[in-house]
Amino acid sequence: MSIETETPNRLYFAVWRWHFYAGLYVIPFLLMLATTGLLMLWIAVLTGIGDEKLTIPRGDHLLEVSALTAAAEAAVPGSTATQYVAPLSPDHIATVAVLAGEVTTGVTLNPYSGEVLNQFPWRAGWYDFLTDIHGSLLIGDVGDWMIEAAASLGLLLLISGIFLHWPREGWGKALTVQTTAKGRAFWKSLHGAVGLWISVLLVAFLISGLSWTGLWGTKFVQAWSSFPAEKWDAVPLSDATHAAMNHGAAKEVPWGLEQTPMPESGSLAGKQAITGPVTADSVAAFAEDLGFQNRFQMNLPANDAGVFTISHDSMSNDGPDPAADRTIHIDQYTGNVLADVRYADYSPYAKLMAWGVAFHEGDLGLWNIVLNTGFCLSVMLMAVSGLVLWWKRRPAGVRLGAPPRPADIPYAKGALLVTLALSLAFPMLGLTLLAVIVLDLVVLSALPPLKRLVS
Repeated sequence: MSIETETPNRLYFAVWRWHFYAGLYVIPFLLMLATTGLLMLWIAVLTGIGDEKLTIPRGDHLLEVSALTAAAEAAVPGSTATQYVAPLSPDHIATVAVLAGEVTTGVTLNPYSGEVLNQFPWRAGWYDFLTDIHGSLLIGDVGDWMIEAAASLGLLLLISGIFLHWPREGWGKALTVQTTAKGRAFWKSLHGAVGLWISVLLVAFLISGLSWTGLWGTKFVQAWSSFPAEKWDAVPLSDATHAAMNHGAAKEVPWGLEQTPMPESGSLAGKQAITGPVTADSVAAFAEDLGFQNRFQMNLPANDAGVFTISHDSMSNDGPDPAADRTIHIDQYTGNVLADVRYADYSPYAKLMAWGVAFHEGDLGLWNIVLNTGFCLSVMLMAVSGLVLWWKRRPAGVRLGAPPRPADIPYAKGALLVTLALSLAFPMLGLTLLAVIVLDLVVLSALPPLKRLVS
């Protein structure tokens, strides 16, 4: 029976055509995201993002923060310290970020002697270069929108792929690569089996990645899930948000705080904390008294209205436990605590993102590193096998070989509801689907040469 008259076959070919169109756009992005993600993972594992994995012989006692910042400023003439990063452990280095003009430099120091061990562009190394590619293709907002469209279509690609590979002869065969098969049959079983095995992980990675994007992430989910500064007790607020503490493409501030306004110094607001002179040393001592052990970060006041910020969060690779996130802002004049935000204060989605981002980056331990490595390699394998499948079935010549469009697509209520729900949940997906529909039903029909090229 022909595909024009048999409903199941017509639906299969319709879904296959959508799967083809989605893959045509998504596969290059999946390869890019998996490759850059894998490289970033292992840079962080082997060397650290900013020299933090460098070890030194343990000394008798740590120098005060003021001594370390002074040594860093002396190493970069004309600079001013902006950030202090405490050692990961007593056997690791400390780092100070210093600003000279518009250039920020990271200075690695022995925390026991103050010896300068290294200097490097702050948040501008290979990890950060890959981060910029991973998030925006090095072209800013346009790249971000392109990646958001790819991630949104990735969800459609996954759902349509599961439909196409849904077991008709038992799950055992569907989840197993048929190594005895030959040619296209082997590649089809490889593509489908790998896709099924990583499907849940792929959804988790796509959703957590989409939560950073410019449209769905920033305008919708993050805007509604950010910590409300109104919960603080009559604290004066700055025009700047917490995102001002990020550097370039790097995301150093917890997701749920990025859009929250920063508090300002210069009032009597807040709760008394530091009774003596308010200095980097007294703020660091206060942090240690609160239980900030080993690695934490201290941002120094950027101007007369700035605050001291103490933070420990998995977003900045400070530790493997997102539930230990804590961010404290201290008035630089009174020493009062203006704001104290902990994991328990996050919204439900911000809590999910705290864990999701840590999982996404492989920060939860060795098991997470191994799992993410296997996942990235599996995504590459799935993408390459999809390309091989297309290459083996494409017609001779220069045609793309899109699966045939049924003359009469059947009314499938479930498929329509899934597509509509995804389009409403992810606006970029809806816009992209609309563009594909116009291309498939209007443009191709009006331009026979282009239709022949695609078919």
